[in-house]
Amino acid sequence: MRGIYVAGPVVRQSPGWDLPPWVADVYQAIESQTINRKQEALMPLVDHALDKQTPGAFFHSVRKRIADSAAMVTVYTSGDASAAVETAIGSVLGKKILLIAEDEADVERMVAGLPGVEVVAASSPELVGRIRILMDSSSPHSGEPGRGRKGTAAP
Repeated sequence: MRGIYVAGPVVRQSPGWDLPPWVADVYQAIESQTINRKQEALMPLVDHALDKQTPGAFFHSVRKRIADSAAMVTVYTSGDASAAVETAIGSVLGKKILLIAEDEADVERMVAGLPGVEVVAASSPELVGRIRILMDSSSPHSGEPGRGRKGTAAP
């Protein structure tokens, strides 16, 4: 898969009834940007095969999905350790990462400061444009995906 890997709260019910409204809105914005593009977004939908894996196998499956993607988006909710770990994996693998949070101040400085991470608030009027730029810069015909700008968060 050379599309966009999306890390964030897992959608366990349809159509996202178990998500905070701002997360559901961000997921819809990501999916809307995949229309008319030659890439896909691997959304965090429940995957029963992954749920049955041992911790080691689960890590390797997630790492492979991130490695096989062109870039990633992290939808970060406060205290979401999995999203922070997935973001770190993407950074180590050299991925361009757009980290979206309800409030940029909720993002730990260590996560916001990872190489390749750019932080944006879910309420930002630039959100859809930033998603579009990430997808366009990571499309198969745009050349090699580069590093994103380092995001900032409140100390």
